Amino acid sequence: MVKINDIYSFNADSRCYTLYEKCEKKEKTNEEDLSDLDKESKKDGYKVVAYYTSIKDLINGIFKREVRKSISKNEVRSLEGVKNKIVEVQEYIKNLKLDV
Repeated sequence: MVKINDIYSFNADSRCYTLYEKCEKKEKTNEEDLSDLDKESKKDGYKVVAYYTSIKDLINGIFKREVRKSISKNEVRSLEGVKNKIVEVQEYIKNLKLDV
């Protein structure tokens, strides 16, 4: 698994990239329904949040997810706040120094 930051990590197989988000370990899951990769990630405290066909789509997915989360948690309450959050997330992604 590749760590992006304290919240997100990703992994890949022959078909896609899987985005994981750090979660509380208290979530109960049926172990029989999890693949070996998902079982391992659950032990590490991560849950699968999305599947992507390219790294570029994965990065865009993180961008959209972070903006959406800040709106749903009422961290931003105006269009100006949304704009500022977008700029903040764009700067964070740019600072990752990924060439995708």
